Amino acid sequence: MDNPTLYNLLVRYVDGETSASENRIVEDLLKKSEEWQNEYQFLIRINGKIEDSYKTNSQTAAQWDDLLTKINRSPSKPSKYHFRNWMPYAAAAVIVLLAGIYFLKPTSDNSAFVNGSEYKTGPNEVLYIDLPDGSSIALSESSELTLDKNFNQKSRYLKLKGEAFFQVAKKSGLPFVTYTDQTQTKVTGTSFLLNNTFGSDHILLELYEGKVEFKAFGQTESLDKNHKLVLNKKDRSIKKYALDHQKEEWTYTGLDFKDETLKQILSKLGKVNNVEFEVNEAKGSQKYTLSLNGMNLDKSLQLIEQLTDSKITKKGSKYVVMP
Repeated sequence: MDNPTLYNLLVRYVDGETSASENRIVEDLLKKSEEWQNEYQFLIRINGKIEDSYKTNSQTAAQWDDLLTKINRSPSKPSKYHFRNWMPYAAAAVIVLLAGIYFLKPTSDNSAFVNGSEYKTGPNEVLYIDLPDGSSIALSESSELTLDKNFNQKSRYLKLKGEAFFQVAKKSGLPFVTYTDQTQTKVTGTSFLLNNTFGSDHILLELYEGKVEFKAFGQTESLDKNHKLVLNKKDRSIKKYALDHQKEEWTYTGLDFKDETLKQILSKLGKVNNVEFEVNEAKGSQKYTLSLNGMNLDKSLQLIEQLTDSKITKKGSKYVVMP
């Protein structure tokens, strides 16, 4: 059996839905593999009923010790599990989010998103968030965002209700994964908009830089920059189109500056807008405190000109700051 099939079998075993012959297959697998033992314990933890969440620790320990007795091993603390990279393919073990809850009913003390940082916006409100990994997010109105409690340590997982624009920093070994209503969007370093508007039958993904991997209902699609993807949640169809518009102003994020040099400010502004700046050393070393969040390039340049008493002109492919 391949890994996804084995994982489905393990989930059914945890749920008590396997036959005697299947039980033997699972127990033999757990006897031989410490990694599969870790997966078993992980599923035991998250498969408890919500109303019994405060009793889960003792129940989990008893079930774990019982299994270890069956496979003739001494109880030991499991090491970090390693199957998360292929787990989304296992249909019976989908750990993606549906309307803010797990299919596998995580207990309140074991869910990766419990005790994680939470952000919410009300009507007509946009919240700009700078993450510890260097990424930045513009959270649109009436939306919610939750970070995995281990964000930027062991993972970079988030869950989203509503709409947000993401400017993702590259970080080797820690892909940036956003869960929202039965979907998973995985990136490394890129900028994209994800819209899971409440009450909508569709999910919209717009990609402005980089490349993303999108998963939903057992389907996997890759998307290149300057393209968008639309998922119809009713018939589960996925369609891709070329982007036909620029980013909206509210999506410009990660542009809060406190006592930073003009050269540093222009460098980050250039990365967000895919342009280059040229400034002399004397002017570039002057420090400023300002915010350009929610401003497009033209408005940002106007504010910088006023603040620095300079003139910015475009010469060829570069913007030049004139004293």
